[in-house]
Amino acid sequence: MFIGHGAPVVFGVLATLVSVLFFLVCLAVVVGLLFLLVRFLLVATKAAQIYVAEHEPAKPAVAPAASTTPAAKPATTRAPRTPKTPSA
Repeated sequence: MFIGHGAPVVFGVLATLVSVLFFLVCLAVVVGLLFLLVRFLLVATKAAQIYVAEHEPAKPAVAPAASTTPAAKPATTRAPRTPKTPSA
């Protein structure tokens, strides 16, 4: 069947073909996982937006009443202080 040293060449070609097929399968798996991840993130984001829109607290229709705390007293004005002279 194989004459001389032809067998190593055939095995090399077969090994290359198997390696290429293995690479293509791995590439397909990675692309598929990325597709599923992006799809999941898009669906989860949309679901979160819908959830927040339906469950956010109702906004009051009337403006809140004015504060009942007393108004702050106006600041009093003082005369400027004069510095002390050092004693010798």
